[in-house]
Amino acid sequence: MKYGLWVILLSLAIAAVAGCSKRSGPASDGIAFISVLGKWDLVKDSTLSGAGLYASYTIRTGTFDDHWDFRTDGRVYIKEGDFKDTAGYTLYPGNQIAIERFGWIFNGVQTRSTIKVLTAHQLVIHSADIMPPGGVNVRTVYLKR
Repeated sequence: MKYGLWVILLSLAIAAVAGCSKRSGPASDGIAFISVLGKWDLVKDSTLSGAGLYASYTIRTGTFDDHWDFRTDGRVYIKEGDFKDTAGYTLYPGNQIAIERFGWIFNGVQTRSTIKVLTAHQLVIHSADIMPPGGVNVRTVYLKR
């Protein structure tokens, strides 16, 4: 009888803990998820990539029609000049975001970028990856509403 009672209590405790666990992904990040949602105008998109003397630096200054549009379905619709793209994104705790094709992909896993600034009118996403032997890939996107 005592054994059966312990099994029931243990099962209830496990169910309570499992039922309260936080799930990862866009829908679980509350304030950050709501804050990034919507259409953002591109201010600047800068990229530094390569190694040593062969590194290249590119800056794209946004025009009136350039934008990033984060949707509730976990997709971001990007328009920069003639370039249009749709990419998946996932928000993670600690101001982290993974955007398909934004940074590097290692062993089939998209690298995470950092949300440096997130206010009602400004969003800055920064990715910095160091590639052996000494190469870098740094990308920062500045967005505004």
